[in-house]
Amino acid sequence: MGQFKQMAIIEAEQQASEFVPSNPQINGQPTSLVWRNRLGPVKIVDAGYTDESKTELVIVLANGQRFTCLSSTFGGGSIPQQLRDATKLVLASGQLVELCVARNPVTRNVAPGYFCGFRLAGSKSGTGLIGL
Repeated sequence: MGQFKQMAIIEAEQQASEFVPSNPQINGQPTSLVWRNRLGPVKIVDAGYTDESKTELVIVLANGQRFTCLSSTFGGGSIPQQLRDATKLVLASGQLVELCVARNPVTRNVAPGYFCGFRLAGSKSGTGLIGL
């Protein structure tokens, strides 16, 4: 019995350390996600907001690259609480993650320097997404 409880706790912690949006938008239009596979697994070493309204979340990777997430990707308002919590957990734990980004619904391209979620490296979350 103890081993099953440990597995459930590990799975719950993994889910809390990931955020893969289910209904991303760009300019109010629904779109799809892709994984930033060319980056490979990355470590987030810093994170914060660019404004008081918390509509832009910036993460800094161990290699110095910065990626921005806009609240408009989730319909406006502020960055989703689940993404904020997952970012804090991953930042504190030092776990490697794989970033995803919303695809422009018109051009089908993705903007460099942006992200809208992540999963733990090697996780199967969001496996139906197309990689970059």
